[in-house]
Amino acid sequence: WHPPEITGNETYLPHFEEDILNHLDQPLIFHDASIKASYKLATALGLKQLDRHQRHIGLLNDREQFSPLLRWIDRAKEEHFITDRCTQLYAVDTNPAELQKKLDNQKEIHIDLGVEKWGPSETATHIIIKEKK
Repeated sequence: WHPPEITGNETYLPHFEEDILNHLDQPLIFHDASIKASYKLATALGLKQLDRHQRHIGLLNDREQFSPLLRWIDRAKEEHFITDRCTQLYAVDTNPAELQKKLDNQKEIHIDLGVEKWGPSETATHIIIKEKK
C-alpha cells in the first residue's frame, strides 16, 4: 500500500469508515502492522471510542508486531491522553484461538468522553498555570 499524494482533495485520502461500519456482526482482526492496517486500526478504535460501532477488535500479536503500539497505548493511558477504558476496546493475543476466545467474550464499551476524559474525574491530574505579576 502506498499512501496517496497530498493534494488537498479529500476524495483521494484513504477512508476506512465505510468498511469498518459494514458487517457489524464480524470482528475486525489485525495481524499486519503495516501503515495501511495501522491507519485502519486507528480509525476503527476512534469510531468505537465515539460509539459509532461495537465490532469486536482483535490484534494478533504473534510476532510482537503490535508491541510498540501497545507500549504507546499504555503510556497514553498513564498520561490521561486516553481513558482507562479505551484499552478495553480491543483484545490482544499471540495465539489465534486464544484471541478468538477473547473476542467472543469482549464486552460492549460505551465511553462518555465528556465525563471520563475531560470531566472532573481527571482534573486533579491536570496542571494549572498561574501567572505572577
